[in-house]
Amino acid sequence: MTALISLIVPVYNVEGYLDRLERSLFHQTYHNLEIVLVDDGSTDSSGDVCDSWKDKHSDYKVSVIHQKNAGLSAARNTGIEHAAGDWLIFMDSDDGVASDYVESLYTLVTDFECQIGTVDILPIRDDSPYEKLDRQYSGIDLAGRMESKSEFFGNLLYHRHNDVAAYAKIVHRDLFNDVRFPMGKLFEDTSTTYKLFLKCPNIAVSHAPKYFYYIRQGSITNSLYSARQLDYLEATDEMCDAIKKACPSLNRACEERQTFARLSVLTKTLHYNLVDKQAVQRVQDQLVNYIKVHASTILKNSNSPTRDKAGVLLVKLLGKGGFILFWKVYGLIRGK
Repeated sequence: MTALISLIVPVYNVEGYLDRLERSLFHQTYHNLEIVLVDDGSTDSSGDVCDSWKDKHSDYKVSVIHQKNAGLSAARNTGIEHAAGDWLIFMDSDDGVASDYVESLYTLVTDFECQIGTVDILPIRDDSPYEKLDRQYSGIDLAGRMESKSEFFGNLLYHRHNDVAAYAKIVHRDLFNDVRFPMGKLFEDTSTTYKLFLKCPNIAVSHAPKYFYYIRQGSITNSLYSARQLDYLEATDEMCDAIKKACPSLNRACEERQTFARLSVLTKTLHYNLVDKQAVQRVQDQLVNYIKVHASTILKNSNSPTRDKAGVLLVKLLGKGGFILFWKVYGLIRGK
């Protein structure tokens, strides 16, 4: 008897993407599947469409929960509370997955006897046809492997495939006994998934792209800078502090990741509301000072990605003004 798996999907005002979501959900090759749709106070037809799927796809276990709008973290937490499965998988409602997405993840954790398994995320343009992607990536060899907790975090911190996203992973529900997504925060995945990984001595990993991340113009991560972007620094620092305690050998890797976070937010500050100019400039000064303090360590670290070293070197040599000018010119060259 195969395990019951709950696939949790928060839904909020995505009526234009529900056809793709429907094709992703109801063509899965794994059949002992519960689909948990959490309508987070949608003001369009999204909630009604989800309700219609219960009758339309009566051969599937479909649960639809409607709640007042409270954000992505709250919707995921609601899904966790209502899920009946032994294993939990997340998906965002505006993305797509291969038809063997669930089966691939479950195969990983059963083959390697782990409580967490991960597959790769394929970033694609929003106009990429789902059917073509599914034909290309469903059924391809998983080529999975088992990584120790320390190895997994090292690869994650240095951006070697592993990531903090809640989706593209399968998690045994016991790991969520004392873990929930933080309310009212951006970058909620960074704040959460590391806590699950820390509980596991080993993680099953495959680099087969089974999750299709559609890049939407105007999404949360592509918007103008706001003070809420600083949630990323808080989440990254909390994650790294916990990893340092559990895996002291990764101290330099954590320093790399924390410096990268400052570089990332610094580039975000280049696009802001003019009303906030002075506040943004103060943030920029703090970020630049942090990067300069840690520059030598990053530049001497042979594991630090070349991209990060280049950013750190620019800040060290050119300061805030030079870095901002360079980045704006680079953006013009790339046509942004």
